Amino acid sequence: VGIEHFNLDRVASNTMASHRLVQWVTKTLGVNAAEDMYSDLNQKHFEGGVKLNDREMLLEAAVAVGADRDAAAAFLEDENEGRPEIEAAQRQLRDLGVSGIPTLI
Repeated sequence: VGIEHFNLDRVASNTMASHRLVQWVTKTLGVNAAEDMYSDLNQKHFEGGVKLNDREMLLEAAVAVGADRDAAAAFLEDENEGRPEIEAAQRQLRDLGVSGIPTLI
């Protein structure tokens, strides 16, 4: 899966902000930028142990793929924007029996 040095000591955190921001990047910059950002976030979290709700890290990751920092910050500030779509996707996954990552079927 591309994770060379899996950090077993990383701290779990709420991932809603990261999911919302990746979705926003998808809508504003396209799927390629979102995939690059998602890959970067995975490396930072699974190898570097960075919490996925670290606002500054999220903003830096968005800017690294071409997002406007102020626009990304404004998006994150409104905690309800994008939330219904993420929650709907989470419900669909739960209905399929997916409760975490990774899930083996």
